[in-house]
Amino acid sequence: MKKVLLSLAFVLATGSLVNANTLNNVDPFDCIGFAFELEVVFGEMTYEKFLEVVERCEKFNGQ
Repeated sequence: MKKVLLSLAFVLATGSLVNANTLNNVDPFDCIGFAFELEVVFGEMTYEKFLEVVERCEKFNGQ
């Protein structure tokens, strides 16, 4: 019984580690693409406004 519980604990711990690694490998958010999408929705932006949107997006997403 002790071996079964230890095996179960090992399997659960391994699964948790795999899930944690999967969450850490999330693709970064595409801030330039996001700015282009905003331009489609809200109309054309100046170069300065486009850069501001990209910079704020990158700051918000920790890039």
